[in-house]
Amino acid sequence: MLVRPAYTFIEVLIVMVVIAVATAIAWPDDETAAKEAGRLATLKFETDVAYARGYSFARPDDPALIKLDPANNRYWIGTSSSPDTPINHPLSGDPYVVQFGPGGPRGLETVTIYAGDFGGDEIIKFDGTGSIDQDTQAILQFDSKGTPYEIAVKPTSGECLVRETYSIVLEPYDTTIGGLSEGGEAPVKGIHVTQPAN
Repeated sequence: MLVRPAYTFIEVLIVMVVIAVATAIAWPDDETAAKEAGRLATLKFETDVAYARGYSFARPDDPALIKLDPANNRYWIGTSSSPDTPINHPLSGDPYVVQFGPGGPRGLETVTIYAGDFGGDEIIKFDGTGSIDQDTQAILQFDSKGTPYEIAVKPTSGECLVRETYSIVLEPYDTTIGGLSEGGEAPVKGIHVTQPAN
């Protein structure tokens, strides 16, 4: 019987190459991770729109709304009677607040709320039929390490359309100093960048 005291250099080298190749295949690059985070953010918002619509169907006397808080990179689901108070999440019982960025859940750490157009305010209100409170679609734009994602909510059906690009140019939210511009004034949010002719 031949006893082998150790592995040869070639055998160790082959194992290391196999491990390196497997790691390179399995390890996502930054661009892939950013795309996945943006996709997850739009999926989360789409799911929350569906939940808020269902909540409004069930409680037409006090329908749901989605309120943006871009200065803190988050939004929540509230009710028409208490728009500044999140409802409780049906599964966890915690306030229904969706946080993005470093304080957010795993997978959404790189996502920021880039811009939005909710008809001049930062609230999508639903009525008892699930329709939103505006005549045009509500648009929310996310950014994940430079990767754009956009979700549009149709006014009557509440149907969501996700795009991997920005379909419209909106003024980005300024979240560098608590949502205030450098001069200390609140920026105009959700307004198209194009200026009217003088």
